[in-house]
Amino acid sequence: TIRRAFINSGTLISVVDKLMDLEDDGDDLVFNVQTFVARLEYKQIKKRLMRGKKRGSIDGYWTNGSAPFPYEYQEWEGKLKKRSLVINDDKLKIYRGIIESVLLYKVSLSNIAYDLNRRGIPSPKNKKWTGVTIGRLLVDKTHLGKIVTNKTVGDGRREGKKPSDAKAFKRLPTSEYNIVNGKHEAVITQDEYE
Repeated sequence: TIRRAFINSGTLISVVDKLMDLEDDGDDLVFNVQTFVARLEYKQIKKRLMRGKKRGSIDGYWTNGSAPFPYEYQEWEGKLKKRSLVINDDKLKIYRGIIESVLLYKVSLSNIAYDLNRRGIPSPKNKKWTGVTIGRLLVDKTHLGKIVTNKTVGDGRREGKKPSDAKAFKRLPTSEYNIVNGKHEAVITQDEYE
């Protein structure tokens, strides 16, 4: 589409030391070859990145994007763990309060969310707390000091946002998860988790 738009508008492409006119057969051929080579290189970079993420997670490092509540990625107020998670002590107090509310006082998840929102405490994504958010927080094995990968396959983005050649998104059964001991501290015991 972009190529056709350049041709139709007579737009020239400046590549390092040369102007390319896509209406010229020679320039068009060079452009197509360069596009092909660039796409191959892009695919190789993606493969290397994914291999690096898998290797890092197998070694117990955090490779899954933003840190789960109550952790921070790599650093918090003098605490430092390269490529891993450190506990945010302020968020830990909130997290432990949630755990105690559930285990000791049998408070419902929606009531815990209501209380956190009433107190003005932002959720992990700086939004309002919900019972679903708290439920997900409670079952996240990261809090046990674990790194969990291989939960899904495919591209989970919405239609229109994912490439046409993307694999279909599918959640894998828990028996297929990869679970390893992480390089970070646990914030909940196995008994509490269960």
